[in-house]
Amino acid sequence: MKFSSFLLVTAVHSGLASILQPRVCGDNCARAVAGMAKGPSFTSQAKADCSSFLLATVTPATTTAMTTTTLPTIVTATAYTTITTYSLIGSAAKRSAVAGPIAQVEHLENRNPEPTPTALEARQVTVVPSSTPTYASSCSGAARYSTACSCYGITATTTTAPTPTYTSTITTSTVVSTTTTTLTVAVPSGVCDPAQNYGAIYEQGNRDSATSLLMYYNSNTANCCARCFTEEQNCSEYLFNPNNGACYLYNVITGNGQSTPTCPSGSDHMELPLAPGGYSGILVGVGPCGTNN
Repeated sequence: MKFSSFLLVTAVHSGLASILQPRVCGDNCARAVAGMAKGPSFTSQAKADCSSFLLATVTPATTTAMTTTTLPTIVTATAYTTITTYSLIGSAAKRSAVAGPIAQVEHLENRNPEPTPTALEARQVTVVPSSTPTYASSCSGAARYSTACSCYGITATTTTAPTPTYTSTITTSTVVSTTTTTLTVAVPSGVCDPAQNYGAIYEQGNRDSATSLLMYYNSNTANCCARCFTEEQNCSEYLFNPNNGACYLYNVITGNGQSTPTCPSGSDHMELPLAPGGYSGILVGVGPCGTNN
């Protein structure tokens, strides 16, 4: 009995489907879309229109690619040393600035830190066609047109477009700040007198002690005198060569007399004749560890 009821219900459903299908695919909308009387070319175009209408395009959310470009840094820095000299025995001290290049001091600081990129809101977009062809004007709307297309056996499909990429470029640069260092050196009173060619007033002569020789380039007579009296121990004499810009310092290795903090190796006795005329050429000055007579 139950089996007979099932067969009856199935038969009713099948009958309704067979009754409704001709109604759906045989109305004015379906006939307009089918266009049987218009020839095969129209039928082919109508099927293509249905396929296009039932195609949904999905565009994935945009991805963000970050790139960083760093600009080159050019550093130019110059620092100077200032030497204060005191001269003229028994009179008020005079000051004269003598400048020469020394090592540069640099401080690097990144003043353009990499910014935090602004996040883009990721959205996926789906585009579904909604406009029906003009020849399907008898269809009541997009839903009825879709039903008519199904009479061709054309169903809805979905395609996925390539994922779009947004590229953001961040440009950074390094700013270099330079510190200028000034060194002040006090020279003992009565030496390195500018009016006396900074003490270099003698011609080369004889010395009676063993000495070593130091050379400094990019110098001048004032700087050479200051080095002998302030920077070197055991300096007995100094001379500046204007031809090559070099300062020569003679330091006592084994000298005479008593050892002092400035002259721990003793002193050197020299015989240096006074230069005649003006102060030109390569002239010698007597350092703190030298005597001349």
